[in-house]
Amino acid sequence: MERHRQFVVDGIKFLIIQCGENNILKGSTGSAEFRLQKRPDLKCRFFKLLNNVDVVLNPVHSRWGRFGNFLSRIRKFSENKRYCFSCTQLSNNQLSNARKDPGHNTTHVVMHSKKRIIPVYTNEVENYLLQTYEIE
Repeated sequence: MERHRQFVVDGIKFLIIQCGENNILKGSTGSAEFRLQKRPDLKCRFFKLLNNVDVVLNPVHSRWGRFGNFLSRIRKFSENKRYCFSCTQLSNNQLSNARKDPGHNTTHVVMHSKKRIIPVYTNEVENYLLQTYEIE
């Protein structure tokens, strides 16, 4: 993971944590911690990797069931002035809800320093919801 999931664009360091790999953190509503407590070597490697990036990208292939637990993981990934972007597919019902209130969309979650970021622009193209976020 240290070599194959990181890249740099214009000096911004990115890390990709794909789908359920975010389960490396055990989330409960309000907090998240490293799941494998009996493996301090992995915990050290993971947080060294995480603390050396500016943005975490977490593409997800299907929507999460326990959304509060999921949010706690995304919040943890966004600590220390990091950004975390996580998105998944939209069903027709979710697309309808996202049209009504893009800032509380449960399929696109963006956080910075543990706080949710609202998109600056939202556009729907066919059955896709495109959202633009501003980062510093």
